Amino acid sequence: DLGSRHDKFAPATPRLSTGRRADRAMYTLDNLLADVARQKGALSKRGGGDYQSAWDAFNRYISAVIEKKQTLSMANFCKIGWRIEDNAHGKVKLRPHFQVAESFAKAYNLDTKAHPPASDRALTAVEEFNFSKAAIRFTQNLTKDGIFMGMRAILHQLGEVMSSGQTVAIDFEVGRLNCVERAVNFAFMSELYLREGLEVPSGCPEDATYRPSATFMPPSQDAMTLSLAGKPGATSTLKAHSAFLGGGWSDDSDAPLL
Repeated sequence: DLGSRHDKFAPATPRLSTGRRADRAMYTLDNLLADVARQKGALSKRGGGDYQSAWDAFNRYISAVIEKKQTLSMANFCKIGWRIEDNAHGKVKLRPHFQVAESFAKAYNLDTKAHPPASDRALTAVEEFNFSKAAIRFTQNLTKDGIFMGMRAILHQLGEVMSSGQTVAIDFEVGRLNCVERAVNFAFMSELYLREGLEVPSGCPEDATYRPSATFMPPSQDAMTLSLAGKPGATSTLKAHSAFLGGGWSDDSDAPLL
């Protein structure tokens, strides 16, 4: 129900998947997606995309933006991309950058000291996550509303588990999001540092096992242009507001096209 997005969000007791986890085993992407599907049911009642499809589209979007040396902002979750640095010789260097949105960190009582925030001026060009673009360019079986609902459920569950203190390791295509006792750390793939001639920090994964972009064929440029253009005066019903994850999106027919 789109209208329910206006309700104030308050972190709830984490609802972990069934089965024994007394040993506080590491919580992975598979656990996350299984829990969301169990709690929320099918994302598409017509047999379309599932929560895996939404996560894959999100990650393909991130990878495409990072490949262009830009930064992606997912409202009320994170910014992920590149930070601009000046080295001793006055030349500009780019460093992989991740920061948790303040609203997300506060909602789930997370320790984000490992990733201090940077102003947009210190980052490469920032692109706001665009649900229409994600649906058209980075998935073949979800609409923009499907991606919205999928990501909303995924990030809600992710925040709850992180707030519980459980050890979390969630695969992204460009790295891995880790959280131990509510302390957040994002480890980028080592190749991103190597490309920029930077020393690779310890703990960075070298080989990606999660590669949703590798087997995905994006639409043609003509098809994407026509789809993004849409009808004259077309508008989206999704608009940022403060009810989802300490922020988020709501249904608003006056909102601009996403």
